[in-house]
Amino acid sequence: MHLIWEMITHFTEQFRNEIKGKYDPRRKPAAGKNGITGGAMIKFIFEELYKDLSTNNFKASKDYSDKDIERSITLHQGDSIPGFPSIDAFLYLINPQLE
Repeated sequence: MHLIWEMITHFTEQFRNEIKGKYDPRRKPAAGKNGITGGAMIKFIFEELYKDLSTNNFKASKDYSDKDIERSITLHQGDSIPGFPSIDAFLYLINPQLE
């Protein structure tokens, strides 16, 4: 039982270090794009995605008119705390694109 516990602990430590991008001298990881691995790679991918979507000409609601958004909020206004739009209003708008 002690051996299994040590193996699980070792695995979780390696996994945690990989996600955090922390150096672990016990392993030699294969370098990914630009020579980075683990959590650093995840952060790099999200930063690239953020740069792509944070340009001035990106508008998340470009396919929806103000009337569409207002209709969605009106249809689902009783489903949430007063003064806050319901998550159902968002899902109503996004589901056609997800399908």
